[in-house]
Amino acid sequence: MEFRISEKLLAKKRRGPILVAAYVSALALLLSLPVESDEFSWSSFVFVFGVTAIIASGSNYLGYRNFYKYSLHHKINVTEAGLLSHEGDTESLLKWEKVNDIIVKKGKSGVKKLVLCTSITGKVDLTRYENLDQLCELVSNYVSANNNDL
Repeated sequence: MEFRISEKLLAKKRRGPILVAAYVSALALLLSLPVESDEFSWSSFVFVFGVTAIIASGSNYLGYRNFYKYSLHHKINVTEAGLLSHEGDTESLLKWEKVNDIIVKKGKSGVKKLVLCTSITGKVDLTRYENLDQLCELVSNYVSANNNDL
């Protein structure tokens, strides 16, 4: 079965530049309130926070755009051999024998977090994929079957 990065995560990352701009604006507003001095330069203050807001929001937007392009060509498949990751023209396989444990956190609406603990790569977080409940069930079946063989 094929799983892609969830739209919920993409929407969250899409909001990032707006939240960064709002945060920098609120910070600038907060820091400008107590100042009533003749030595205070409003033009320098606005320039510094304006440049900071543009750089922070711009870099956050570039990060989102790069992640979105990555998400268009990325998918994982759960197979009998292991977890197969497709990234563009590259495929990598995490064999079920390498998975030691599964960390699952459930909420009212289903699985909230799914992490595979491996002996080689450490932890593989699968939380960002769609249909987490189904992904968790498939992965659990393969990992539990593999651990019973040991």
